Amino acid sequence: MIVNASRVAQVVRWAFFEADLTDSMIDASGAQTAFKAMSGTFDVIGLPTNAIVVDGWVSVPTASTETGAVSQVQVGDAGSASRYTPSPINLFAAASTRLKPTGAKTAHGNGLRLTFTGTNGDAAAGHVIVAVGYIVPGRDEIGA
Repeated sequence: MIVNASRVAQVVRWAFFEADLTDSMIDASGAQTAFKAMSGTFDVIGLPTNAIVVDGWVSVPTASTETGAVSQVQVGDAGSASRYTPSPINLFAAASTRLKPTGAKTAHGNGLRLTFTGTNGDAAAGHVIVAVGYIVPGRDEIGA
C-alpha cells in the first residue's frame, strides 16, 4: 500500500479540572464521594473518541492535610488507572507533576480518571488542578 504525506494539522486542545479535597463528586461507581475520603475513582475530564493525550500535568497548590501516612492520586482512564502517572503523585507536597503521554487513543466516552488513595480520609485542606493537552488524529483545523 502506498501512503501519502499528511496534509492535516491541528492545535493542541486543553482541558482542565480543579477541586478542593473537601469537595465531593459522583465517582465512577455512581456514588457521591468526597475526594478527602481518598478511596474513590472519578471521571474528571471527558475526551473525544480517539483523542491522544500529548501533554499535561497535575498541580497541587495546597498540600493535603490528611493525618495518615498516605495521600496520593493517579491519573489514568477506564483501561488503566495509572496510564498517565507511572507512580502515584504525593498530595502532601505542594508541587506540579508532568503527565506521561503514552500514545494511547481514548475509547468512546473514555476520559481522564483520578484515583485517590489515602490512609484516614480526613483532609481538611488540599487542592488539585489537572490540565491535559490532547489531539484527535484526522481532525483538520489548519489546512495545508
